[in-house]
Amino acid sequence: MIESILKTIPIFSNTSICDFKVEKLAGLTNNNYLLTFVTNNTKYILRVPKETTNPFINRPDEAHNAEVAQQLGIAPKCLWRGEGDQEGMSLCEFIDNAEHPDVKEQSMVDRVATTLAKLHHSPITFDGTLDNKSISSKLTQYFELCSADQQQLLASAYQKSLSLLEAQFDTRPVVPSHVDLITENILQQGDKIWFIDWEYSAMVSPFWDVAIFCNSAGFDAKRSKLFLEKTLNNYQTADFQSLNSFRIITKTISDCWGFALT
Repeated sequence: MIESILKTIPIFSNTSICDFKVEKLAGLTNNNYLLTFVTNNTKYILRVPKETTNPFINRPDEAHNAEVAQQLGIAPKCLWRGEGDQEGMSLCEFIDNAEHPDVKEQSMVDRVATTLAKLHHSPITFDGTLDNKSISSKLTQYFELCSADQQQLLASAYQKSLSLLEAQFDTRPVVPSHVDLITENILQQGDKIWFIDWEYSAMVSPFWDVAIFCNSAGFDAKRSKLFLEKTLNNYQTADFQSLNSFRIITKTISDCWGFALT
């Protein structure tokens, strides 16, 4: 499969699979591969979407939004994107000497907050919008993909999340957002922070990205509030309650999605 894909990528037109060392990487939504060109050790990331997840992703929106993020200097350069029956495939530059940020170090968390604020405050809009109604619809879609036993486990959180979304508690305007800002989708390269994997990106409440990150990092109330203050303009006391609501909502969506894929 990898060999047939390589033949369609222009920069690899004169190569064969024998020219590369291929390593399978982790990934829930996609099959990811590290390609190392053996003659000069140049590395690339090849992404091949899984058939089970591809129908849930708007690939044109992803391509546009990732390009915007690249222009902002917070996403790696994409060298090729597949079209037609290869939609969702991509080849990106490999970020050398990068690792996931240590969320125990406040200075590193501050760099993530600064990078996120740069995204949220960008005047360039993303394609695709998630408002409370569409979030409720997506949550229900994922919940219904779960088995009966899984739904029973998630029922309380599911109903709580729907109630929160119906309450229209969030008055902040939507902003360009990553939407899947778990720590695994953040890379530290020295003092530089990169966000990767933009499949779910859209215009959405600024609390969404903050909630996803805080949940992934396991932050308590104090650290969550500090992170939120560094990403928002004109922080208000009510914003912290909005964040807590989105922490419940995004965790429920993530749990439903995770169950649905197993």
